[in-house]
Amino acid sequence: MEPEELLFTEKDGTRAQLQDVIYDGLDHDYSKRYPALLRLMQEGQPAHQLYACVMLASWGVPEGLQTLIQWARNPDATPWADQPFTFDRFYGVDSSFEMMADAIQTAADIDRTNEIYALRSEAVQALLGIYHRAHFGRSLMLALDLDDDLTASVRVEIGQAVDQAIATAQTSKMPFDLATQAAFLLGILASLDDAHAAQAAETLLSSELVTNRTTREVAYALGWGTGAATYTILQRLTLSPSASISKDAQDSLARRATASRQQEEDHDL
Repeated sequence: MEPEELLFTEKDGTRAQLQDVIYDGLDHDYSKRYPALLRLMQEGQPAHQLYACVMLASWGVPEGLQTLIQWARNPDATPWADQPFTFDRFYGVDSSFEMMADAIQTAADIDRTNEIYALRSEAVQALLGIYHRAHFGRSLMLALDLDDDLTASVRVEIGQAVDQAIATAQTSKMPFDLATQAAFLLGILASLDDAHAAQAAETLLSSELVTNRTTREVAYALGWGTGAATYTILQRLTLSPSASISKDAQDSLARRATASRQQEEDHDL
């Protein structure tokens, strides 16, 4: 099969988008394509290499995850490093690593083995290691938010990624909103380490670069905390002169109160 057929044709011959073929592969056996996709990932044009990697990683094929890890650990050596071809529609920056994070999320739907679990964890570690320099949007946050075991396996790296992203946002001019990207992971961090999340939030909120959008993301994210440190920040944010920030903070406090009541009811049963 030619690259276009491998990547953009479903098993029944229907022409489709890459992601649609990936989703179809979660329900149907595409293993006959694996050898050709593996060759394409290693020898094809840069775009085809990335797409083949994302497809294989999404299906939990070890070689796909291993290649993803390799590229994430050395992003300057990817086949497309000098000439990106897939771009975020808002910032116009390379979105290849966002696609890789999406693949990690999709791979959660396959039958798990110890090998695949370990590779997904290793892949997330590698992606978190470049969180301060690559555009991810919400993709990595979503992959972690939907998989508690995966999140627990990289809890240290999550804190490091948030801290490094905030530090880089304060000292370097990035072509995308890195401060808000840091805030995207605050909710995950808050569920793991309330004090660390509060400290990171305070650093973000005190930065000269903070925007209304970033502050709203902080207010939303801290709703997933359970401790006094994040609670205190939310209380302060309810007093914001910005109606949207105040409402987000109030909503987060209400969500925390509901979760707390539910835990008490579950404990009483």
